[in-house]
Order: sequence, then C-alpha cells, then structure tokens
Amino acid sequence: MSQVKEIALMCYWIIKYKPLFQNRDIMQDYFKDNFCTINEMFVLFVIKSFVLSINDGKDKKVLNFFDSNNNYVMIYNFMHRDISKESFILYVTSLVKALEV
Repeated sequence: MSQVKEIALMCYWIIKYKPLFQNRDIMQDYFKDNFCTINEMFVLFVIKSFVLSINDGKDKKVLNFFDSNNNYVMIYNFMHRDISKESFILYVTSLVKALEV
C-alpha cells in the first residue's frame, strides 16, 4: 500500500471513530472555539504535514494553499460530509498530486 493511501485511511478512521478526546468541559470549549473536534484538527495537521513533507518547502503555493479559508473548508468537509474510504483516499491523493512539484 502506498504511503498516501496509508495516511488517507488512517485519517478516515480517526474521523470515523473519533478516538482522541479529553474531558467533557475541555472538548466543549474546544468545539466552541474551533467548530470541530480535536480529531478533525488532528487529521488536518496530519494531511498538512504529509503534503508539506513531500514538497519539502520548495514551492510557496503549497504553503499558501493551507490558509485559514482552505483549512476551514477541509475541516467543514471532515465534520459534515459523509466521505467513504475510497473517496478519502482520492481526496488525499488528488491533494498531493495537485500540489506536487
């Protein structure tokens, strides 16, 4: 299995089962501030780190892609869209290919 597929599937399962949590008060405060759980934020971090590691800082358009607006759209999709495993693999793969140098 390719590294992209492994990352995509790991992210898919994190979003599906939401294994990361804190106590209830901390989680509610986090949701109020960020409109998502720490699971979606962690998935965004993993995808962003993976794509940036492939790019290795060579292209500024990759850094510019992960602005606050695109981050919001990605987190919104993670929270509110029903994404299948195959779709998530395609999502991450296309993101890597589109931003690849």
